[in-house]
Amino acid sequence: MDYFDKLLEQFRGAKNVKPFHIEEGNEKWYGLSMELKNGELKYILFLRDEEGNGPGSFEIGDWEPEVDISSIV
Repeated sequence: MDYFDKLLEQFRGAKNVKPFHIEEGNEKWYGLSMELKNGELKYILFLRDEEGNGPGSFEIGDWEPEVDISSIV
């Protein structure tokens, strides 16, 4: 199992997966929020620049976005 397999394994069986976006100035960030099997909330934020560079790059965190994402889909 390589690094990304191990990293993403924690999301197997996740529920309540919801897309969200955050707008900061002229930038818009997209991601997914989800509840893991143990009840912990995690977020995947897809990283890219204004030109769309960096496809496939992402950041995983247990931080909560600074905006309310509950109504953003």
